Amino acid sequence: MARLISTGKVIRLRAKSFQTLRDALAGLRAESAILDGEIVALDSNGVSQFKELLYRRGRAVFFAFDLVWLEGVDLRQTPLVERKRKLKKLIERSQCSEILYAQHIERHGKLLFEECLSRNLEGVVAKRRMSVYAEHGWLKIKNPKYAQAVGRHDMFAAFKKRGTRSATRRQQ
Repeated sequence: MARLISTGKVIRLRAKSFQTLRDALAGLRAESAILDGEIVALDSNGVSQFKELLYRRGRAVFFAFDLVWLEGVDLRQTPLVERKRKLKKLIERSQCSEILYAQHIERHGKLLFEECLSRNLEGVVAKRRMSVYAEHGWLKIKNPKYAQAVGRHDMFAAFKKRGTRSATRRQQ
């Protein structure tokens, strides 16, 4: 998960090492906004590739799926359907190709999940349309056969170990 925080011309992306994406997001047309979403790296077919993201390759984009704050207004108690409507308007108005609106589908969750399985995607997230914002107020339904899940724990362990060595070298 990542959070995009915009206050005037200052963009803070609560995720490490995405300066190129952060620079591109300066096109967000809002004085103040907090978007909840996920950074992904897309391949040439527009499919998220975890390894590309991990190694900072591919086209990094921010998939925005919720709007927490806009122009000084705390939206956490606003129903999801209204937050999504405001989010879509903000993204369309901004015309930033690195911020993508995460569409939602009502009443066809099983069909969506079946499509997810057929395309070897990671899974779907289910939220109630009238729910207020809560970091864990949703249900993530994962594809048990998702090919990119294989080896993730090993990659994270190696990546973390490499980061620890880098931090130790910097301190010396």
